[in-house]
Amino acid sequence: MAIQNHVSDSHDGSVGKNKRYWAKVRQITPIICWLIFLIGFYLPFLVYNSNRSYFPEYYSELIFPVTLAAFSIVVVLTLLVSAVPTNLFRYITSILLVLGFVFWGMGDYFSVSYGQLNGLGLVFSQHANRGRLELWVILPLLLAAILFRKQILDNLSFIVLLILLAQIAIVIKGVITEPIDKQVQKESVDDEVFGVSQNKNIFIIVLDTFGSEYFQQILKEQAGLKHELKGFISYKDAISNYPVTKASIPSFLMGELIPEDVQYQKYLSDYVSEKGLPKQFEQMGYIVSVLSTSYLWFHHLYKKRFYYQLPKVEGYIKSNYWQLLDYAIFRMTPHILKPNVYNRGAWLVSNYVESGSPYRNEKPWISALVMDEYKEKMEVRGEEPRFKFLHFTLPHPKLIFDANCQLLTRFNYDDENMLNQSKCTLKKLLAIFEKMKHLNVFDSSLIVVMSDHGARMFESMQEDGLPSDYELKSAGILLMIKGVDALHPFEQVETPVSLIQVNKFIQDLSRHAGKIDWLEEGIRYFSSYRNEMLIRNTELANGIIYKVGENFSNPQSWEMERVTLRGCEPTKIPVRLNLESKNKGSICYRYGLSTYLKAKGGLRIVGDEAIVAWNSQVNKSNSEDYWQLLLKLESNQSTDALVMVNGDQTTAKSFRLNKGNNEIDFNLKAEHLNGNTALHLELMDKNTNYDLSQPKSITKVFLQGIEIKTN
Repeated sequence: MAIQNHVSDSHDGSVGKNKRYWAKVRQITPIICWLIFLIGFYLPFLVYNSNRSYFPEYYSELIFPVTLAAFSIVVVLTLLVSAVPTNLFRYITSILLVLGFVFWGMGDYFSVSYGQLNGLGLVFSQHANRGRLELWVILPLLLAAILFRKQILDNLSFIVLLILLAQIAIVIKGVITEPIDKQVQKESVDDEVFGVSQNKNIFIIVLDTFGSEYFQQILKEQAGLKHELKGFISYKDAISNYPVTKASIPSFLMGELIPEDVQYQKYLSDYVSEKGLPKQFEQMGYIVSVLSTSYLWFHHLYKKRFYYQLPKVEGYIKSNYWQLLDYAIFRMTPHILKPNVYNRGAWLVSNYVESGSPYRNEKPWISALVMDEYKEKMEVRGEEPRFKFLHFTLPHPKLIFDANCQLLTRFNYDDENMLNQSKCTLKKLLAIFEKMKHLNVFDSSLIVVMSDHGARMFESMQEDGLPSDYELKSAGILLMIKGVDALHPFEQVETPVSLIQVNKFIQDLSRHAGKIDWLEEGIRYFSSYRNEMLIRNTELANGIIYKVGENFSNPQSWEMERVTLRGCEPTKIPVRLNLESKNKGSICYRYGLSTYLKAKGGLRIVGDEAIVAWNSQVNKSNSEDYWQLLLKLESNQSTDALVMVNGDQTTAKSFRLNKGNNEIDFNLKAEHLNGNTALHLELMDKNTNYDLSQPKSITKVFLQGIEIKTN
């Protein structure tokens, strides 16, 4: 009888354990499912949806191969977590639930830009304060997950299931409604891209991010390079018209600045595709083909013409899902851990999942392989004239090659590595030229070698001056042109030109032969805008338009023309700025309000934290000289105010800002006007003590102008 009771008790205990186990399975399953779907599908979809043109595949194609693996991970994690003791299980479940909400919030609603999508120019230091704030938020949430685990599980478990279903619906809707704009990429690769004419060819070769300064340095170091570039004329003072590829190449192909009132994608499909340089040569009887190792949005430009998908070179990544997953994890990860996800450019997931070279995802590595393949496969295909647009992402960072195109074991974002990768790029380019000479088509070809923008090797993306270091380093480009049957020695000229001028020049050159020396000086504009990742169906982001004189590297050659303001009238410099924070119209001046917050080159108005561009380039030999600053303001009410220059308390001056027009006049030392100047203007309630750290917004002020006179 005792034995029977023992057996019965054992059986009841086993049944009880099984019930508790499956109860835990039911409780943890929606949480695990949500976490895996959130990290592996929903957040990657948000990244993909904002940057479709970066990826050749549809989103459904990216996630389909990993769906089964994700399901397996859900099953394994669910069974493992459910197996832990009940008390520990409650802690784990509550913490996972809270972390899910943290990841969701960080990746969906509170993400900020650290740089370009591909990792170029990531700036971690500027978000240090955000990182500290995140810790002050996340740590208490985790503590609450431990202390209030029962309340959290009782109230949030069912909500998680609803959130999961909603996010699944969002992704499914996105997949179903995704525009069928990648169809052209599904066509078979047309080998015509490798075909050249035995009589007449035009090659536009874009070496992405090749800076003018690095080309000049290489010319000094390599004495034999000029002989290998026989027939070319190099333009030392050439600039791009934009700091990024997505604007500079369409602008070049059209020979104009991109209109500010036209949606970007519409401009590509309706304007550039139908009227751009390739279309013009197609109408002239040329067989047009295109190659790009980076920007797959080129299919917008070349529909119904040859569009060349990336060659299937050995080692080329077959799916971009892992890189997309890296971007999603980067977005949802707290600031303090983001450098570990970035992994010095190798990225966290991609580095471990993808076999072979740790750089197999990097565009420079792919471009080097494609340039080699292009050289090998190039062949003569009849007499019909050819127009080739070849875009190689070299020497564009990541900086992974030495001067001999050998992969580095470690790399740094510095001048030396950029110089070496630029040397590698020229080595690949000269190899292509040698193949053209072997095919006897080099001399008879018109060849333009250009970069789409400068090297952008700046220490920080923080604005500092007008023009800023970012703008100066983005402008100077490599530009050299060889005419048909040009046999003259390599030559450099000082003529100031821009890519927009080159467009018409190429059309004219196609009708000429021999030495080229008549690319004439013209008015040059540089449009400096930000937020490249935000270009979708909107216009270009706001920015400053500069007029650039000769010698672009000299900041004094840059003159601010106006500020482009999406949805607003173009604003002249100095800007007439509305500072009323509650006035929705002031959003028109958002570029001036936020981007130049820490610039030395502007007027900072504490309250709306506004910056207005103010370039005060002066040269005074005597540091004891004084200057007279005249600030003209218009106010809609009376208030107290204070002005201070460059944070110098000795320049601070209190005054009464009356309703109507006001002129504020005070003296400054020459040292305060050395280069660009920051003018701090604080508006205060009456009898309020001056405190720059306590911003206030109580009035509407219009800045009419700044005038500087000698004492």
